[in-house]
Amino acid sequence: MSIEEINFNKLYSIRGRKEDDFEEFVTQLARFENIPDTIEFTRLDNPDGGLECFWELKDGSIIGWQAKFFINRIGSDQFDQIEESINSALKNYNLKKVIIVIPKNLTKHQNKLKNKRIKKWKNFENARDDLEIKFWCLSDIIEIIRTKNLEGFRSFWFGELELPDFWFEKLSEETISNFKNKYNPDLNIETNNEKYFNAMSRNEKFKKYFFNEINNYLNSLKDYYWSCNKKINKVDIDEFNRLNFKSHFDNNLNIIKTIFLKFEERFNQMDKLDIDKIILCLNQIITICDNVETIANSLNTKENNKLSDLKFSFIRFKNSLNSFKQYLKSDETNLINDPFVIFNGEAGIGKSFLFAQTLETKIKNHENCILLLGHQFSKHEHPKKILLDELDIKTFNFEDFLDALECKAQIQKSRILILIDALNEGSGVNLWEKYLNSFLKAIEKRKWIGCALSIRSEYFNQLELDNPLLSTITLDGFKNHTQEAILKYFEYYELPINEHHLFSHEFYNPLFLKLYCETISNGNPIKDIDSLVNLFDEYLKSINIKLSRIY
Repeated sequence: MSIEEINFNKLYSIRGRKEDDFEEFVTQLARFENIPDTIEFTRLDNPDGGLECFWELKDGSIIGWQAKFFINRIGSDQFDQIEESINSALKNYNLKKVIIVIPKNLTKHQNKLKNKRIKKWKNFENARDDLEIKFWCLSDIIEIIRTKNLEGFRSFWFGELELPDFWFEKLSEETISNFKNKYNPDLNIETNNEKYFNAMSRNEKFKKYFFNEINNYLNSLKDYYWSCNKKINKVDIDEFNRLNFKSHFDNNLNIIKTIFLKFEERFNQMDKLDIDKIILCLNQIITICDNVETIANSLNTKENNKLSDLKFSFIRFKNSLNSFKQYLKSDETNLINDPFVIFNGEAGIGKSFLFAQTLETKIKNHENCILLLGHQFSKHEHPKKILLDELDIKTFNFEDFLDALECKAQIQKSRILILIDALNEGSGVNLWEKYLNSFLKAIEKRKWIGCALSIRSEYFNQLELDNPLLSTITLDGFKNHTQEAILKYFEYYELPINEHHLFSHEFYNPLFLKLYCETISNGNPIKDIDSLVNLFDEYLKSINIKLSRIY
């Protein structure tokens, strides 16, 4: 790797300011550092307190990075700017080591100035005795990229594999056009499946929705707790008092709240939510509730009415706790941590519509996304190669492409999703049975990329899935929105509607409903349709009649 390949004048542009671009570059580069005894990595937004990012160590100290885009002159003025940042960082953080990154090499004279300043900075009031101050210059950056084999990272940042927004937009337009009559946004029915993709992306919309849900659960627990605690105090029986119900609840609730508060603060850092620990705390509260019920059942006193009321309150409390646990174990919540899912469903249930709608929505919301169709994987080659061929990125390998994609995702501060619709098409199950696990494992290494797949139900069981991170969701079309869908479709096709239509259970299938409306709108009356197969036959007849009138 040469200096010519690392030209900071050609650095990927984010917002038009090279200083901003360089700060993002340094933050992403720092994330690759393998540092012993670290707890977590944090990227900072403005105001940054003198640092772009840092690694926190187990002893509470940090190693921080400061980026200075000094591409031309580096003299006293520039060292003054570095000094100001270091002074600010020392005041704001327990700084064990600070790394100053500049995009050019220093001359002998500049190195002398640097060494003189470092001596001064180490004596600042807030500096630790063991403070280390280091510079990463151009040669250091090149060596880090080379030794860590960051070819995808380099290709993204220096123009070979930029993946600009317009590339995703153009790709989206081409993909949507391939759906032909499978996708009509005018016939969209809100089925709440969007939440799965938002959970995978970890976007701002899901963040707002998720923490609203969590606050509702926590408030419900607190309400039930106060009711139960009040009734325990009313009964005033020693056996209950010895359980220390209040302290147990408070301790566990505080642990749960602390986990969620930290997760909310670091939501865009792609840290995992500690679901197991939260469920452990909820189980400990449930155990106390069980103990209360056991004691209440063993007592035979004049306070039977109060005890019955107490038991009923604790049953409701346990129901609330179990409801919270169920939500934490749901596919929606699991996709926050592990953004990998396969949707299955019968023919015409809306899998392709859902994927096309997701792509279009994400591109409109400036969330980059890639959608490929099953028939594009028609060659019996590894899907990694086919994907690169279809995206016209043939000169890069799959790993480098994913690294570049992850760079892009970090800039947009949400995961980028790779969607593949209809695995049963193209080379079908035979191809994916052989390659799916290795395909997903390559993506799993990246915190900032997710993958959603779809397959028809009858082919789903043929896939031998060996991936504990892969969620499985069965789509049920309009099952919970059938009447809304009927009204919308009949209005769109300008068809009269009657009571019989509103209670036709077959209309839960989007394709069935669509074919029914198109068949009638083509002028062919339908007297008795008991299945999708019969309807499809009638639909073909109506098309033939229409064509015969034209030709």
